[in-house]
Amino acid sequence: MTDEELYCEQMRDLFLTDGWKHIVIELEEFIESASGINAVSTLEQLHFNKGAVSIAEGILRLPADIEMSELEEEEFVH
Repeated sequence: MTDEELYCEQMRDLFLTDGWKHIVIELEEFIESASGINAVSTLEQLHFNKGAVSIAEGILRLPADIEMSELEEEEFVH
């Protein structure tokens, strides 16, 4: 098993845990609150919120990214 395969397997295991499900809920709630117009009072806050939302969305994309990585690895091997 390659390092990447081991990484993907461990990430898939993580995504099945209750802890991951709680993280997803927290991030989705954060994105909703940070994306609202009422959450922004200054230009600096707007930039901060945009960055924070971008990071949260990246974390939420991890399962899809891992799946894509595995598919690409399968195509490369075959």
